[in-house]
Amino acid sequence: MMNVGQLIEILLKVDPSRRVVISGYEGGVDDLDATLVSQVLVCLDVNLDGYYGPHEVVTPEELARPPDKPSRKSVSTKAEALFLKSSRDMFRTVRLWVDDERAAPAGWTRVTTPEEAIAIIKSHNVTELSLDHDLGLGEERTGYTVAVWLEEAVATRGFEAPEKITSHSANPVGRRRIEQAIANIERVKR
Repeated sequence: MMNVGQLIEILLKVDPSRRVVISGYEGGVDDLDATLVSQVLVCLDVNLDGYYGPHEVVTPEELARPPDKPSRKSVSTKAEALFLKSSRDMFRTVRLWVDDERAAPAGWTRVTTPEEAIAIIKSHNVTELSLDHDLGLGEERTGYTVAVWLEEAVATRGFEAPEKITSHSANPVGRRRIEQAIANIERVKR
């Protein structure tokens, strides 16, 4: 973990006119735009799954949650943090196809795991999302996993969902589960 003081110590050793860059999408680097640096409040160590970062940003709504309705975040330790967004990733428009067998249609980005899908949804401007249910990874890692993560993110953190979300699953039960999550997301977005 690095704190702001440690960052300042490093920066004091660098020529102040030097350009600041961040990792680009799939290689290369981008200039860091100062508007992408902000102070946030985070809940520490709330995510147990390795593919999520361990901490989560806290929204004003979550801070206002009544004490009689605690959540993982409301009972966790909170800390102020400096947040750096990736400029290129946040503004790259993606149509995301989640499927372990079928090729993505032209113009779509294909991923095969829920972890990859969630990472792209968090870091890109995903305008369309199409989910297969069975990803060949067991019952705990399906397209439904992505839908439930997105449903929770929209409902509790005000996360902006893709404009269009569909399921292309051939599994009728799995497709119904995903479609129910999509309906919940649409209801919360209104």
